[in-house]
Amino acid sequence: MCSQPWGGGKQCSEFHFSENRACNKHLCPVDCEVGGWGEWAPCTKRCQGGSSTRVRTVTIRNANGGEGCPALAQTSACNDGVSCDEWDLPTCQADHVHCEVRQHSLHAPRAWWMAIKPNGQQYYHNRITGANQDAIPEGLHPCGGALPKMVWNTTAQKAKLINPLDKHAASKQQWHQERVGSFVAKADQMCVNNQNCGLIDIGRCHDCDTEQECKDLGISSTVFVTHHRKHMALQHFDRSSGTYRNVNYHCRKHGVSGCQCKCDSHPPCTAKVHMMLQNTMLHANVYPNTPTLQDCCNMCTNHPNCGSWEYSSLKICVLKSGAPVFTPQPAGSSFVMWSGCPAGHAC
Repeated sequence: MCSQPWGGGKQCSEFHFSENRACNKHLCPVDCEVGGWGEWAPCTKRCQGGSSTRVRTVTIRNANGGEGCPALAQTSACNDGVSCDEWDLPTCQADHVHCEVRQHSLHAPRAWWMAIKPNGQQYYHNRITGANQDAIPEGLHPCGGALPKMVWNTTAQKAKLINPLDKHAASKQQWHQERVGSFVAKADQMCVNNQNCGLIDIGRCHDCDTEQECKDLGISSTVFVTHHRKHMALQHFDRSSGTYRNVNYHCRKHGVSGCQCKCDSHPPCTAKVHMMLQNTMLHANVYPNTPTLQDCCNMCTNHPNCGSWEYSSLKICVLKSGAPVFTPQPAGSSFVMWSGCPAGHAC
């Protein structure tokens, strides 16, 4: 504290009691800051494993030596446990595509038999009624094996007037040679290669004693497939091309006497309007630009882990796990929401 000078001392004003000096002239460092992760993008593949990516954005960029930004994208696997095998598709519903295996009637009396006309045309003769017809009789299962190759065999030739009623022609002796004969079976290279020439005896189909004997004779039981008219117009939306195509269905024998059909599109699903789901979304299984509610339901039905789905008027389809747990859509929403379960299920 300065006091008054005395004895010739200096005045207080002649002294400096503080001093300023610049410091920290460099700019302060700024660390990078990022926002939260966005939603996972749709899986790149519907089966046999695809990938999905999510991203986040920079909210503040680093500067003046501050910390750099962390990774702005993440990639993960999705749908890696879903098979692409057509036989792993869902079983077709009975009112869509149905199959049955028809067995042969062993030792059954056979009324209709196949025969060949002289001109080489095949027809059917009923030994009981004597009736003949060209079309396959209703309920008849023709004998196995293809018809043999038929060629004309000339047995003789005879002279014949071109027009015996034409006096001018008759006077000029205008004759021609007419071939006499019939069509007969001829061995071709195909039957020679398979060493089965003559094994197909038209009109003499052997009645099998057992199903195995029928198979040994080349007469196998047949899978009959019925595509019900009500749902014949169904189509499948192909996401890869963005177009519709015909429904794929595959049928085959299953076990000794059963059969199965697999479909990639299905009859109409059960859905509830203005309802959402509390269920967990299947990882990366959200699909924008899905044309219809039924297309969304088909995707859920074909996914082995999907138990419910959501679809909106924004054409966004979301596949979810577990049986549907419904909750009302918030009032005042600008879009309409539907929720439901896979085809063939009631919910």
